[in-house]
Order: sequence, then structure tokens, then C-alpha cells
Amino acid sequence: MLNYKDAIYISKKEEYDNYLSFLSSFIKKNLILFLSIVIILSTLFFSSTSMPKGDFLITFNKYHNSFLDFFFKYITYLGDALLYLPLAILCFFIKKKNIKYLIYLLLIQTGFSWFLKKLIFKGAPRPKAYFSNDLFSSLHKVPEVTIHSYNSFPSGHTLTVFSLFFFTLFFFKINKNWQFTLLILTCLAGLSRVYLLQHFLIDVAFGAFLGFISTFIVLVIKKT
Repeated sequence: MLNYKDAIYISKKEEYDNYLSFLSSFIKKNLILFLSIVIILSTLFFSSTSMPKGDFLITFNKYHNSFLDFFFKYITYLGDALLYLPLAILCFFIKKKNIKYLIYLLLIQTGFSWFLKKLIFKGAPRPKAYFSNDLFSSLHKVPEVTIHSYNSFPSGHTLTVFSLFFFTLFFFKINKNWQFTLLILTCLAGLSRVYLLQHFLIDVAFGAFLGFISTFIVLVIKKT
């Protein structure tokens, strides 16, 4: 006869095995997408940590034009927390039980953002405060965009858009074409934060990583 500790151990082991089985199955079914995500996140981290902090932004800023100004000005709204609302409505009509997991995600990613921005890296300078006045004044700025000065790390917009991307990926059944389309839009929304001079690449890289971690935590909650 099993004692209490053995029963708990077996229960936890079964939950762990089920979780690993889910991840393994997901990766096998979406191998190309999974590899694409790994490559993108790895490239972001390597690029953001292997060069001086502002180099990518300065180089990227040289390739501005009116189309990119318009495009990045509006695609950046994909990282607005208000995007949780239409996704919640979608959950209501398709999978109501996912609404509670979406709320968990909002709380977790908000917690990460607040803890890092307001406590650990409070006041971290954004490009406007980081660069000298002469250098910053020489950079191209998108008209009608308010550029902030502090609380740079990590990028909250990037954290949000990647959290929602991974949530959509794990909690909804969508075809592969849409998966890649969403991945591209998500990455472009992250890059918009650099183009608009709101963040450095390293802010975006860690925002993307924390977006994955936030959704991963929710996934663990769901599977336990």
C-alpha cells in the first residue's frame, strides 16, 4: 500500500511526464517554427551582447524612410497591453477556460516588467538619456512619437507582444502559415522599439526572452 509521500511523488512524476510529452509533441509537430524561434532569440542575444550598447540602434537608424516611419509607428501598438482585450474576447468565443490562463499571463508579465523596470533597473537610461545631446539630435526621429528617457530595461512592449505570441502558439490551434506570420509580426513589433528610439536592442532581446518565460510559467501552471 502506498504511503502519502509515495503517492505525492507518483502524482508529481505523472504531471512532469505529461508536461514533457506535451512539449516533445509540440516541438515535433512544429519543428521548423521552433527552430526559427530559437535562431531568432539566439541572434537577438548574441547581437545585443556582442557589440556596444548603442551600435545597433545607430546603424539601424540610418535606414529610415517614410514607409518605415509609418510602418513601425503603428506596428509597435502590437506590444500595447490593450491587445489582451481582443485576445480575451477570442478566448471567450473559442476556449473560455483559456481566459483564466490569459489573466495569469497578464499578471506574470506585468510582475516581471514592474519588478525589473521599477526596482532592479529603475531609471535605466533610454537612448534619449544615454547618448550625448549632439549624437541624439543627429538621429532620425519619427514625427509625432513621444520619446521617453528612462526605465529602458526590459522593453515592456516587446515583453507583451512575445508573451501574447507564445500564448497564442501554445493555447490555440493555428495553421503553420499563420504561426510564421505571427512570428514575423511579433519580431517586427520588437524591432519597432529600436527604430522609434525607445529602446536598445538588449532591452528588446530580454523582453522577448521574458515573454517566453512568462508564457512558459503559465503553461506549467496549466499542466500541473
